Amino acid sequence: MITELIALNYDLDRITNYFPVVGGIIVFAFIVRVYLLFKSSNKTKEKKPPRSSKNSRNRRLSRDSRGRDKHLIKEKPVDTSKFSLPLIQVLEWKRFEEFVAGYYRLFGYTAKTTRTGADGGVDVVLFKQGNPTPAIIVQCKSWSKNVGVKPVRELLGVMTADEIGWGIFATTSGFTEEAKIFAQGKNMTLMGGLDFLNEINKLQPQQTEWLLKLATQGDFITPTCPQCDVKMVARESKRGAHAGLSFWGCTHYPKCKHTFKLD
Repeated sequence: MITELIALNYDLDRITNYFPVVGGIIVFAFIVRVYLLFKSSNKTKEKKPPRSSKNSRNRRLSRDSRGRDKHLIKEKPVDTSKFSLPLIQVLEWKRFEEFVAGYYRLFGYTAKTTRTGADGGVDVVLFKQGNPTPAIIVQCKSWSKNVGVKPVRELLGVMTADEIGWGIFATTSGFTEEAKIFAQGKNMTLMGGLDFLNEINKLQPQQTEWLLKLATQGDFITPTCPQCDVKMVARESKRGAHAGLSFWGCTHYPKCKHTFKLD
């Protein structure tokens, strides 16, 4: 009996001698497991796309080479080899002003654009050669809808206040009947897209070629921000009552919050 107890005690001593080794292996395995889990977690985080700022109210979308969203903008191909009504109608507001100024330069006027805004005030001032006094003021509207009588009446008010002898209202679209009737008998001319097209057809070929190049060089469709004088980008509203609606936004957002409706 005593011999068996001694043998049992000897076996227990041998087993307990292995405890530190086994414990070390277990601890090492645990550390390796934790390390592998941590490394795997970091790789997963790196694969996730960066989130947009929480303060951003709008989402900039994937854009084409002109900086415009392919999914939001539905453009029909426009022939730029010659003037046409569709070509005139797609000119963005600033390019339309430059086109109008260029057109009247062909008739000997000194033409100056007056500002960077898309609405309000006089857009082009025409001077006769050598005369510092404005001869004609021009209001430009790059609109898809016909111009009503109110803007035409406002132009007449500016002419009267500034004592300008003649005014021209230029638009890419046309005019309502009320606007046409109001302008009759007054020192003003209404020039719509078709009117420009008809007058351009009377120009000399070299004049038409020069004007066409002026109108179509570079990006003549994407609107320019009136405040920053840079091309705008297509955006989509994410929140509020207008969620899901597309619009033109300034590239300087949120510093500049100027927008245009995206037709």
